[in-house]
Formats: sequence, C-alpha cells, structure tokens
Amino acid sequence: YSNCWEKGILTKYKFKHTMLEKEIGERIRKIRTEKGITLEKMSSRTGMTTGYLSKVERGLSSLPIATLGRIVNALQVQIADIFEDNSNDVKLSISYPEDRRVVNPVDRSVCYYYEPLASRLHHKFMEPFIVTLRPHCVEKKMFEHQGEEMIYLLEGKMDFYYGKDVYVVDQVGTCLYFDSSIPHKGQCRGDQEAKFISIISMSVLEHTGFANQSVEDRQVG
Repeated sequence: YSNCWEKGILTKYKFKHTMLEKEIGERIRKIRTEKGITLEKMSSRTGMTTGYLSKVERGLSSLPIATLGRIVNALQVQIADIFEDNSNDVKLSISYPEDRRVVNPVDRSVCYYYEPLASRLHHKFMEPFIVTLRPHCVEKKMFEHQGEEMIYLLEGKMDFYYGKDVYVVDQVGTCLYFDSSIPHKGQCRGDQEAKFISIISMSVLEHTGFANQSVEDRQVG
C-alpha cells in the first residue's frame, strides 16, 4: 500500500504510486529551462509571482489543477508532458487503477488530492481527473480557469460553491457542467471523503498555449 499522505492518515491505495509535488516541480523546471524561459517570463505569462513559481519548482508549494493548467499553457506543453516521460504520440490511453499516480499535496491545508486519468495521451482537448475531497477541511481558495468543466460524483457528499451560490451535492451520480471561468470549489460534506470525476475542457486559446500572455491581474487558482 502507498499512502496518499506522508503520515498515512488518509485513504490508502493498493498498488498506486504517489507523485510528490517535488517531482512535478522538477519536471516543470526541466521543461522551462530546456525551452529557455526565465522565471520572469513565466511570471508574465501566468500572472504568478516568481517567488511562487520558484517554490513550485522546488516542491515547496502546493499545485492545484487549475494552477498546473496555467503553468503548462505558459510552457506551451500539456499536462501529459508533466506526468509522462514517454513522448510517443499514442491515439488511445487506457488507465488501469494500479498504474495511476496520485498527486500528493505538500500543503496539508489543501483539501483535495487528484489522479490524472489520461496522462499518456498528448494533444488532447480534455483533461480528466479523479478528485478526492478530504472531510473536515475548509478550502480557502476559489478556483477559476478558462474553458468548461464537468463533475460527476462517485462517492460521498459535497458542497459546490459557484460564484456566490452554494449547491448541496449529496446524491451519487449527480453531474455538474459549468463555465469554469466563474470562481468555484468543492468542499466535502460529512465525515467521509467525497470523490468525483472532473473533466476540464480548455478553450482553443488555452489549448494552444497563448491565452496566458497577459494575465498579470488574474487570481492564482
């Protein structure tokens, strides 16, 4: 078994591999330096400070899905390039439970962890994940990113914050589809973890990597 959290207080995954954010940060730095992109240029493209980006690359700061999306767009790569070393241009991605990696946040205040579901497939317009919300944890940030998103509840219950509204999602099988440029977040409801499938569809501009050229005034999330 491998623990999703270092101290093993949360769900254990048989055969699954945890992927620490330090490893993700190292891959981001490798791609950035290979492309000759400075931290200052990354800051201009993402709207994130150089200090925050430096912490991400050193694995000292947590990396929400939306933030990871902005970073890969600024690098003009895809999330698959971060999670997979294999650059083969496959047309089909099959994701077996024992092969998937669980992204383990370094920040214990982060209220969710996630598994990419199609990391082997490059050049795609959708990014699917399994997201698990921790109980008794209040997420302070609202997240926003260009494009659309679908959420399908697999287990547990959650409160879904969308703009100024809050929706109780307490029935397994409930599906939400929304404009993800509106600030949003999910929060576990009750004593058990909540788990859902999240599919993010980036806009054409973000998919090609040019949407974040002038976003200095956008909220990091």
